Amino acid sequence: MREILFRGKCTEIGRNYGNWIYGYLGAESDGKMFIAPIKEDGSALIGYFCDPDTISEYTGLTANGKKIFEGDIVKVSSPAGSSYYAKIEYDCGCYWISNPDIQIPDTINNFNMEFVEVIGNIHDNFELFNNSELLEDKL
Repeated sequence: MREILFRGKCTEIGRNYGNWIYGYLGAESDGKMFIAPIKEDGSALIGYFCDPDTISEYTGLTANGKKIFEGDIVKVSSPAGSSYYAKIEYDCGCYWISNPDIQIPDTINNFNMEFVEVIGNIHDNFELFNNSELLEDKL
């Protein structure tokens, strides 16, 4: 079974402002979204309000030792040595590796994670996904 986990950027003024918070997703009646970090025993701590535009879900997969979340920017390589950059998107009940230059996107479950590397995300590194020269410099 897949681990259910969310992340979002904290909007509360204080020591966690602007930091990523990982845990359970919740919402208040006024529509504010929060993430409650998970303790080792599986229970949740008091949540932090997060920017709803940054909240994303864990795909259940890892690459290069990092958990892959919706909105991550990845480098996908082939055994032959070619590679391209893509972002992780959720649509129609699946997580997709999406790149505007690729005609037919594919679900992330069809990839060998040995050939996928998480290099950032669209919230912290949006300029990378829109500029292949910056991506090359990053690697």
